[in-house]
Amino acid sequence: MILFIGLAILLYFPLFGYMEWLPLKKFDESRLAVNAVEMLQQKNFITTYYEGKPEMWNTKPPLLIWLQALSINCFGINEFSVRLPSAIAALIICIILILLSKHFFNDIKIGIFSTLVLITSQGFVNMHGSRSGDYDTLLTLFLFANGIAFYLYITTLNRKFIFVFFISFILAVLTKGIAGFFLIPIYILYLLWTKKIRLVISWYIVSGFFTSFFIILSYYFLREYENPGYLIAVYENELGGRFLETLESHNHPFLYYFLNLIQARFIPWVVFATIGIFTLKKDEKGHDFVRFCFLIGFCFLLIISFSQTKLLWYDMPVYPFLAIVAANGIFCIYKSIEKPLLAYAFIFCVLAIPYINTFSKIYIPRISPSEINEYRLCDYIRENKKDLSRFDNLHIKWISYNAQNLFYTYSLKDLNPNVKFNSDYKVGDKVLLYQDEVEMNVKQQFQIKLLSNSEKYKIKIYELYK
Repeated sequence: MILFIGLAILLYFPLFGYMEWLPLKKFDESRLAVNAVEMLQQKNFITTYYEGKPEMWNTKPPLLIWLQALSINCFGINEFSVRLPSAIAALIICIILILLSKHFFNDIKIGIFSTLVLITSQGFVNMHGSRSGDYDTLLTLFLFANGIAFYLYITTLNRKFIFVFFISFILAVLTKGIAGFFLIPIYILYLLWTKKIRLVISWYIVSGFFTSFFIILSYYFLREYENPGYLIAVYENELGGRFLETLESHNHPFLYYFLNLIQARFIPWVVFATIGIFTLKKDEKGHDFVRFCFLIGFCFLLIISFSQTKLLWYDMPVYPFLAIVAANGIFCIYKSIEKPLLAYAFIFCVLAIPYINTFSKIYIPRISPSEINEYRLCDYIRENKKDLSRFDNLHIKWISYNAQNLFYTYSLKDLNPNVKFNSDYKVGDKVLLYQDEVEMNVKQQFQIKLLSNSEKYKIKIYELYK
């Protein structure tokens, strides 16, 4: 068992090297990173900005961006700073899993198994997962804490858990807007199923919801005051628009999330989760908690399946809950094996291959061939940042949406404030180009002198003259 704990630590604690190996992804991750950088530049912590204008495409509340801005302020404009909040959130989830096992099962083994299941689940560690600077890991942390606090209050009636419930609820909504509400219908269903609806009819719960809505709405209305039109954009992006209509061609069948989970994102753990739910015995400690976790996982997938806009990573909040169910299935087989040596051999065989696969994906990261062209400029700046910082009047030019380019240009501006991007240039300026159409346009307007040529990245720097 010490071996598995050591492997878990090996996988999750040395975050620092990995988080700077791959450039930031083109869409959400880079967009959020630019929002965080510009938040520090604008010194405005209510309205987020992109390219110096109020952000109206990414309309989520800014809790993650606040954390990323804090991290950038401490560690500089780099991948590590952007991804650190997600990595810490993932680590906290793992710690909670281990602590829960001691409370609900009186056996830390289930906590260790559930942690190892979680960190070897593709749905938790892959794209938009626990090692990328996106919303989903932070949302998963707060929804997981929210679900646990709800269950603990219902079973113990200890009011301290209500406090945790509302704090995590507020933080979940301030992380990803409407997604922070997705567990509420499941709680109502559970209360009706267990005939405990009366337990939530009290003045302190009602006042807790009023206080939570006041805090949440205060942000939205303050942002609308500073940035008129924001609430309409929120509706179009997050509420009616995203749920009732297909945005950006993300249209998939109703069973999209269930099939992904079974076929890839929770392999092989879906088998043990099935064992975990069907081998439950009422006299076993923690059996009701495992049922609750399964209900959360299943119903969450059902709720997001009704959305017309479906994205692969929207299912991420279910994995801590389902990891507990799968760990119960593993533990059920483990304790049925009478000989300790065989029991440990079973655990090793079950966990070794998923662990090695996850380890190879994380510590030997790869960019797909189709993406290489999109990240040429990013890799070039990362590799040549000191040399580029010595150029006076350096302009970096690109066309089309490339938030990742903007982030790395900001990282270069941090060393050389004279660097400019996508602005007008004049005779005497130096221009860094990597797109053929932009280079042709420059050659039509100016005489050029080649100052630098990277064969590796197909990037050139010219000086302009007439």
